[in-house]
Amino acid sequence: MGISTNILSEKDVKYLRQAINVSGEARKHGNHPFGCVIVDEHDKEVTITENRVPSADATQHAELCAVSTITKIRDAESLLKCTLYSSTEPCAMCFGAIFWSGIGRIVFGFSNANLVRLAQLNPKNFYLRVSSKEIAKSASRPIEVLGPFLEDEAAIPHSHYWD
Repeated sequence: MGISTNILSEKDVKYLRQAINVSGEARKHGNHPFGCVIVDEHDKEVTITENRVPSADATQHAELCAVSTITKIRDAESLLKCTLYSSTEPCAMCFGAIFWSGIGRIVFGFSNANLVRLAQLNPKNFYLRVSSKEIAKSASRPIEVLGPFLEDEAAIPHSHYWD
């Protein structure tokens, strides 16, 4: 499972692993297993968030929380130079927020296709069968979407979560 990380820099691998670790922490905190790290063009971590959906607010995905935080402290020009690292491929809702915020690059671990394979095993789980890469093709501005990477590692927090 997973794609070679040869096209990722050491920095990319570091921050993607951090997002994956945050997803494991999210699960330990009783949240859904998703984590996100946004890094600016100077390799400064701007925001680190975990999923907060069990708060009863379905919009509290890790990526939405991160985008909400960063858009309050960064301007559009600097957002374009930021990279969002997500433990799992952003869903359609999160991709929309990332796109509208102006963030220029996404790197993700666990693919949406593999998440759907797990989620569909329990009829109580909701999911969308659309990938961020598919949505990006319809975007009016370029946004780089890279992944899946480190997918075996990124799969661990999801293990038996969606049963």
